[in-house]
Amino acid sequence: MGRSSFTAVRWYSIPAFLSASLLLSYFVIHHSQDTQQLFGRSFSSEKERRNEGKYVVMPVRFSRTLVTSGEIDPAFYTDVRIGTDNQNISMAVSLEGTTWVPEKPGSLTTFCSNSTNAPGCRAAAVSGYYTPPSDVDRDDPFKYSSTFTTNDENATAFGYWTEGPITIAGVSTDIQFGVAQYWNAAPVLGLGLTSNSSGSSSRPGYIQSLMQQGRILGTYCGIYDSGDAKIGGEILFGGVDRSKFTGRLKIWNLNAVGEISSPTAQYITESYRSPMVSVRGNSSSSSVIAAGVPGACIPAGLMTEIWGLTPSKAPDVIYDIPCNFFEAGVDYIELTWDDLVIKIDLVDFVYPIPGSVTPSCFVSLLPCAEGDGYDYIFGQPFFKSAYVVMDPGTKRTAIGLSNRNMTNSTIVELGGSVSSGLSEIEGIDPSPIVQPDSSPSPDPNASPAPTDPPSSGSSTNVGAIAGGVVGGVAVLGAIGAFFFFRQRKSAKQAKAPPTDAETGPVVGELDGSKGISGTYKSPAGGDSGHPQGQQVYAEMAGHPVASPGVEAPLIEYAELPGNPMDGGHNSR
Repeated sequence: MGRSSFTAVRWYSIPAFLSASLLLSYFVIHHSQDTQQLFGRSFSSEKERRNEGKYVVMPVRFSRTLVTSGEIDPAFYTDVRIGTDNQNISMAVSLEGTTWVPEKPGSLTTFCSNSTNAPGCRAAAVSGYYTPPSDVDRDDPFKYSSTFTTNDENATAFGYWTEGPITIAGVSTDIQFGVAQYWNAAPVLGLGLTSNSSGSSSRPGYIQSLMQQGRILGTYCGIYDSGDAKIGGEILFGGVDRSKFTGRLKIWNLNAVGEISSPTAQYITESYRSPMVSVRGNSSSSSVIAAGVPGACIPAGLMTEIWGLTPSKAPDVIYDIPCNFFEAGVDYIELTWDDLVIKIDLVDFVYPIPGSVTPSCFVSLLPCAEGDGYDYIFGQPFFKSAYVVMDPGTKRTAIGLSNRNMTNSTIVELGGSVSSGLSEIEGIDPSPIVQPDSSPSPDPNASPAPTDPPSSGSSTNVGAIAGGVVGGVAVLGAIGAFFFFRQRKSAKQAKAPPTDAETGPVVGELDGSKGISGTYKSPAGGDSGHPQGQQVYAEMAGHPVASPGVEAPLIEYAELPGNPMDGGHNSR
């Protein structure tokens, strides 16, 4: 094989080599779990991964803003799409079963100018209005009333019932909901965990609709508040999230879902620990978890311990105190159920007073009255310290020690005949595990041993390998492309016929018997007699090729034996 054909084969094999290298690196990257994580190719979004199984994760946020009548709103809120045209509505979440939305009136100005409708207009300005289809049936009357409110007037709405799809976290479910033509509160998504308090027709709640339509396997509902307004929280339907609590769950099966036994309690501050407060001291004492309550009601004895320490902490000033009156992690109530201990920071019960000249707050913490029926009523702040699980199907309620500020998820589906039992599930402690140091004590007289530089990865660092493969292929590709195009350019220049401006000699192949052959342009412009178009090499024996338009130096060659020089030059 001649030199030209060998060169062509060698350089034209570079694309094939690069293609093989790229295929090899593609295989390495796409068949390694670690490198899939590195390059993010095998992972969908968090929300998509959460809703792959028979469960639904509903993001919620916890609002302390003014919504109606100048009152603090303690509800959980979530964003839904409702109706066949997917209208966006922000809804308060209720443990009861009734769902309703406000109907957009024909004229907002006329409707909201009526003082009776003013509270509802303020609420709908935040939540959004619902526009029903033009052919909607308004003949089925709807009425809603809730007793868990922060003011003297119950939350009320009335209008008509309808049915349509509601989509939460990408999961669509048909649900019956009320369309309110009058309302004085924020619209409500009724979960169906507890029975309706009064005045509402019995319709399936959201979790019952999920169960009936096969979206979940069981009516378990896990409620989590991260304690951070930026993170918010979530309500999990159809299972529990082990990442959101630590240890085992404490489980009750009492008269109604949400009911638990009453704990013993202590008020603890930096320099004081109150006596243990035990309510009535019998096993029939019960308490309730109520998501719609902004604070809590507690036994009078515990209330006295909190406010009776100094005159400045008397009950008549709890509605106007400095907002930094309590300190997180320093002032708290410790609740104990056997081996489960829940600590609730008193700062979680502190709400700002809007419009005050100097920053002032009030504490939403009151003594329970005899008519309340419970020793404790735990409202929204309780969810920051306790992970709560409710199952309306079995009337069971469970709580565990909440892991605050947690964004990871480890979901266990519950329901069906083969799922795990609630009592078998153990939460994940987020605290790092510190292993005891079992190594022998160092010899103080021994010289220090050389240490290796710290390693940032495992012994088989697939990410580094993949990076090296990709980087090496990129470098080889750049080098190969450079020489490939350089060779093509040189070949084109060599194959091009000489022009009149090329006055220097072009040297051909040297054969010992034939002397010099090739094409030669004499200074006078005459050819040497050899045919043009034959293979010509650009350089030989170190002699440069003249560039077009540049006069080349005359090079004289000695006559070889038996081959006189042609072209009119004298031999030496």
